[in-house]
Amino acid sequence: MSRCVPLLLIVATLAGACGGDGGGEDAAASPSPSPSPAGPTPTPTEIPGPEDGVLAILAADGRFSTFLRMLLVEGSERVPMFLGSPVWNNTLFAPTDEAFESLPEGALDYLFSHEPQAEFDLLRVIEHHVVDRVRTIEDLEPGELTTIAGTLEVTIEEDRVMVDGATVIEADVEASNGIVHVVDRVLIPSEVELP
Repeated sequence: MSRCVPLLLIVATLAGACGGDGGGEDAAASPSPSPSPAGPTPTPTEIPGPEDGVLAILAADGRFSTFLRMLLVEGSERVPMFLGSPVWNNTLFAPTDEAFESLPEGALDYLFSHEPQAEFDLLRVIEHHVVDRVRTIEDLEPGELTTIAGTLEVTIEEDRVMVDGATVIEADVEASNGIVHVVDRVLIPSEVELP
């Protein structure tokens, strides 16, 4: 019986979509709900690159749906290809979903809007999280660290490493095509002005 339930759901869904007794005309006229600021999370089949690559690791973790949306749904076409490459071998500072909650109200809506300046700012924010080579946590030293979009200020206090005021809460998450450091804040370049 448990195998029949999913099949019945699929058949019922298809029947409704094809104008069956489910009132397909009324359903088609109803507007779909607007997406939340976090937006859709890409499914594993939509994750480009190797199965053990940076993007796949972020998707499997479950804490990075907003950042994945930036990278895969809203970002420039070259960014997912860049991160999805099996020979990428760079460093990604990945903010958790909680990190995005500390952004000013309306900032995510702005970054995900289709305004030309917002699209440019979104790309700059993404690139500000990417360092052009693999840097383990032990490789980081106090001072400036160059990203694709500019520089980050690295500070080290005892065992705590911070980049532009964001604390690295999990370091050296290895992937086949790079390394990830999980951070508790979104890294915003100085030239990007959020609402």
